[in-house]
Amino acid sequence: MSELFKVIDSNNRTFEEHVNKGDTSGTAALYTTDSSLYPPGAQGKGFHGREEIKKFWQGVWDANIKNFKLNTGKVTQIADDVVLEESTYQNSSGTGSYIVIWKKVDGHWSLWKDIFNA
Repeated sequence: MSELFKVIDSNNRTFEEHVNKGDTSGTAALYTTDSSLYPPGAQGKGFHGREEIKKFWQGVWDANIKNFKLNTGKVTQIADDVVLEESTYQNSSGTGSYIVIWKKVDGHWSLWKDIFNA
């Protein structure tokens, strides 16, 4: 298991903690300021920037979707400051797959582009 995999997996545990306790500000802070989130049904529009992403996760919490578990899969470094993650998730409403492009900002890996299916 590579060191980079361990870092991304650890970040995923932090993400789970924030989402599962309804901490939408903490969840949004894990994304870059110029991030984009494309959930199922986004039809190319998505959510852009931390404020919109915070509102998305608030909607998830308000819809009573809980018990998020991220299963870190394949982690590939594609540049010094960019990593591609291909993984799966489960929550109280089902399972799915996701792709996250992580970007290193100020020495920390943050979610930059996040797309998932149901």
